[in-house]
Amino acid sequence: MILESGDWLIGGDLEVLERIRWNDGLDQFRLTPNELRQRFRDIKADAVFAFQLRNPIHNGHSLLMQTTRQLLIDGGFQNPVLLLHPLGMHQGSVR
Repeated sequence: MILESGDWLIGGDLEVLERIRWNDGLDQFRLTPNELRQRFRDIKADAVFAFQLRNPIHNGHSLLMQTTRQLLIDGGFQNPVLLLHPLGMHQGSVR
């Protein structure tokens, strides 16, 4: 039954919202999951690895991202792409 339902399997109450536009000059970078998939196809990404960071990137983060990419290449992927998603806003006066 689940496999026969195709791409969609939804239960419970559902509220569909319009796409949020912040009009801050960055809306073009806020992509939907389908838009991201298409972008990855367009650039021929055969693997996507993602990092969500709350703090500014430091050497430890950089090494982790570089090592992950190299492990994917060593595993046979030709064009792994990093999706970097910052969660918080860094304020220099706070840190």
